[in-house]
Amino acid sequence: MPGPLVSGSPGKRPTLFVAARDGLGSARSDLKQRPTLFVAARNGLGSARSDLKQRPTLFAAARDGPHFIFFQISPPEASALAPSATLAFDALTMTHPKITVLLLAAGHASRMRGGDKTLEPIAGAPLLVHLARQALTAGCACTVTLPALDHPRSRVLSALEAEDHLGRLSRVAVPDRDLGMSASIRAGVASLPASCAGVMVLPADMPELTQADFETLTAQFQGADGPVLRACDKDHRPGHPVVFPRRCFDALSQLTGDRGARDLLRREDVHLCPLPGQRALVDLDTPEAWAAWRKTQR
Repeated sequence: MPGPLVSGSPGKRPTLFVAARDGLGSARSDLKQRPTLFVAARNGLGSARSDLKQRPTLFAAARDGPHFIFFQISPPEASALAPSATLAFDALTMTHPKITVLLLAAGHASRMRGGDKTLEPIAGAPLLVHLARQALTAGCACTVTLPALDHPRSRVLSALEAEDHLGRLSRVAVPDRDLGMSASIRAGVASLPASCAGVMVLPADMPELTQADFETLTAQFQGADGPVLRACDKDHRPGHPVVFPRRCFDALSQLTGDRGARDLLRREDVHLCPLPGQRALVDLDTPEAWAAWRKTQR
């Protein structure tokens, strides 16, 4: 019999879903209508997918308003997912995901001289879409700060938002973006749900970041009261992304000017997380920088 839910009454269970892989996106299927099924397997602070024949500890997802709560299936048998089966659940002590990637894309991109660096094509998609997809595929939620919700940057995210059936992609307008990067950080942090234990901040002009890089940082995240994590190169030169635990949210909400979170970082005991190559350092904000970088990718 199902145990009590994290945010529900004992014995009451919302509609249950399992995750089905659909190309780069994902689709949800209820337990009576299912394509090739995948279930989410919790692995520390990260997550992995497993088909029904190769499975670690299995979880099913239950819809709870705008969030998904995950329940452990006990015992983890494929037969337990049959439509007629009675499922046994243990209430999970946390909601998923606990980290939100905050893509800062509300700036003017004035150094591009009429171009838009966030819309530069990368792997067949605008850079902004590419980065958001890497974050979602890594199991994070993703919030994108924008000049306005009807801006071209916002419109290119619509297709990805339609792919994200778990509702993890959100867009936030920053009407006071002229006040600097801090305005984007404040707006993004203010939009985060209470269940968010950490926010991974990065500018939306970093074309080399991959799903694996997001996973590297989330795997080292130590929770809402843990240390700040900052990506770096092999020589420990710091860059982005930077992961701030929830204990830093108040300080992030009080940032001013265009220095971002530099002053806050100086006050913190920052743990550096090396990423391959120059991924943590490459940010491109001029046409010349983009042209030079593309030559290295041929």
